[in-house]
Amino acid sequence: MSEFEPRIAPPPAAPQPLAARQGLQAAAAAEPPGRSKRALISAILGVFMVIALALAVYWLPTPLKVVLMRNPALQLGLRSTLSPPKMADRLGQAGQQDPAVSLGAVLAQRAVLFDEDPSDAQGKRYTGSVIWRTETVSPGPQQAPELAVKATAEIPEHHMKMAVSIRRNTDKELPASHVIEVMFNLPADSPSGGISDLRSIRMKQAEGEPGAPLAGATAKVTSEYYLTGLSASDVDMRRNLELLKNRGWFSIWIVYNNGRHAMLTVEKGAPGDSAFKEAFAAWGG
Repeated sequence: MSEFEPRIAPPPAAPQPLAARQGLQAAAAAEPPGRSKRALISAILGVFMVIALALAVYWLPTPLKVVLMRNPALQLGLRSTLSPPKMADRLGQAGQQDPAVSLGAVLAQRAVLFDEDPSDAQGKRYTGSVIWRTETVSPGPQQAPELAVKATAEIPEHHMKMAVSIRRNTDKELPASHVIEVMFNLPADSPSGGISDLRSIRMKQAEGEPGAPLAGATAKVTSEYYLTGLSASDVDMRRNLELLKNRGWFSIWIVYNNGRHAMLTVEKGAPGDSAFKEAFAAWGG
């Protein structure tokens, strides 16, 4: 019926005898309508769900509560959505003699990309290179310049580039000890269709092992730009710092738009170790 058509009221019901009305009232009192039953059941289930959720949150470990209640990487992502850095800015400085860039990290180390392949259980392996260095950066408005560890990796055969920046978090409003920025660059016609998610950042002793994930939360700013805030809890922070300092390989686990998984692993080597030692000395840790 159109909203402009007149509404036709149903004809009034014929009056019922007194006995019939009393019988209907008694039946209604004895058996509540089905709708009332469904509403009562829904209300009971809702109460149980609220109680269960409250208990689950109460018993969760503290670091996970922090991630659920206040996601540091999500806040970082919201702050950076309007002005993500350009890939050229991240990659163009590796070979420049910038006085703000450490000259102790100029030798390229190994980078290896493992792509999932449905036709091959071992997947496909592509090799490339990575350059580590330190650089003084500005964390944000009204914040003092900070020393950051930077890496620029390239996998020529796969036409992939990646830039990583690791710095101490100096923003007291963010519950994160350190901030990791990851930016990818893939050609528009890449068979993978681009990157849809960054699943994990891990530190490894050797190239082929799964590695240990850094504790934190990751926000997707754009399809090529991701921010990770490392957990600020004492236990997680000690573990994260131990991994960053002592593990020899840095690994990024990603998911492509076609649903396949990949792992880009880069070697720290002597240049990477030197960059991290320089940065931790500047950070006081």
